[in-house]
Amino acid sequence: MDLKTIAGVGFIFAGSILPSLGQGVGLSGTVTAKANGQKLKGVVVELAKAGLSDTTDSLGRYNLGKATGLAYRLAGNAAGAGATLRGKVLWIRMGSPEATRATLSTLEGRTVAVLKGGPQTGEGLPFALPATLPPSRTYLLRIEGAGTNALYRILFAGGDALMIPVPAHANGKAGPASAKVATATDTLRARRSGYKTSETALDSFTGIQDIALETEAFGCAAGALCWDFEEGRIPDGWTTFRNEFNGTLLVDGTKPHKGGFALHAKDLVGGKEGVQGGPKKSIKYTLPANFGPILWGRAFVFTTPARPASHAGLFNARYPRPGSTNTTMAALDWYELATYQQTYMAIWHPPEPPGYPEWVLHSDKPLVLDAWACLEWVFDGSNGTAPEAADPRVWVDGTELAWPDTFVFSDPAGKPKPVMEKAQNFTMLETGVYLYQGLVQATNWWIDDLAVSSRRIGCQ
Repeated sequence: MDLKTIAGVGFIFAGSILPSLGQGVGLSGTVTAKANGQKLKGVVVELAKAGLSDTTDSLGRYNLGKATGLAYRLAGNAAGAGATLRGKVLWIRMGSPEATRATLSTLEGRTVAVLKGGPQTGEGLPFALPATLPPSRTYLLRIEGAGTNALYRILFAGGDALMIPVPAHANGKAGPASAKVATATDTLRARRSGYKTSETALDSFTGIQDIALETEAFGCAAGALCWDFEEGRIPDGWTTFRNEFNGTLLVDGTKPHKGGFALHAKDLVGGKEGVQGGPKKSIKYTLPANFGPILWGRAFVFTTPARPASHAGLFNARYPRPGSTNTTMAALDWYELATYQQTYMAIWHPPEPPGYPEWVLHSDKPLVLDAWACLEWVFDGSNGTAPEAADPRVWVDGTELAWPDTFVFSDPAGKPKPVMEKAQNFTMLETGVYLYQGLVQATNWWIDDLAVSSRRIGCQ
């Protein structure tokens, strides 16, 4: 049986600071995502005061009974005082040999036993605990005498014990021996990036405590439409649009930006680089009516293992031509955010097909590889009193891109710049990855925390 040493009536737990108290803790459970029940790996679950912690495995499980590293540091208030627990005997050492008594009660304040100390020895005054104490229960223990009036929460479990001081009142006296002081022995905390921290008050260190974490919204401003993909599937309202060559577009947990899931364009490959035709995997979404002619967007994108040379579209937004009521995709003007020749670009297109002649703005900013990049853009289809819609603007990690290379693409070449028709309302969105030329190396993209609004959303 382990010896627990307590020094100072505060008590400061001394020595190796209870290295085996985990043997007396039987807390375990599973952590899941509240939105869809997905079991969450990598969640830190801890007893906030005790310092015991564990990290969930691939099945979302934690077990604080196997955890190590307990550390208490609690202030003492009586020099020369202390206590030791061994088996069912509590040894209390006081600054004087005056008689001392201890009262054991339930958390609700019902007295279980009044413990009278025996003759003081070198170890202190022995208090025999009731043999019938139910295991794995938490009690209140008041120690009185020799100028001491202190209150503790105490847990007896598996031959071990844990004592936690109840804070004194402002007059220096211990609080009443009642659960009204504080019924919780400790706080069970669960935290993981992308989720709101969960805290649960406990009155026992044993039992099953399953935890469901809520997603922490990332930069979803008021009035914005946001998709964090935490449903674990393609979100409601989005439907398949393009599906060509090899690869898959799905929502999975392989590399989320925040939370547990992201949209994954997985292992796209096919066609010949520089030749028309490439892998295309995308989904589309119909915007609410009267969205307006200005669309701000924000998404986090991760690309690996290489930057494609081919035109790779990531996001576009479309609107009807002036005077037209046709809202089918093939009848809409559109703005696009993409990459080309391993750098970022933005385009204004007439309806597709054919989607050209198109006005291309090409940057010298290399596509961010093997890291998350925050992409922001604004498509201004109204452009004030100007006769045409505005050129697209794009930011990468907060820095606006310049366009050192602008040109008209058409097939055959030589067509004039298209008239960038003005918009009344954006009506359709498309996201995913769609390449207009071949891709010879299988490549993966993840898109997460996508949002659109009539105002800038930001990366925070």
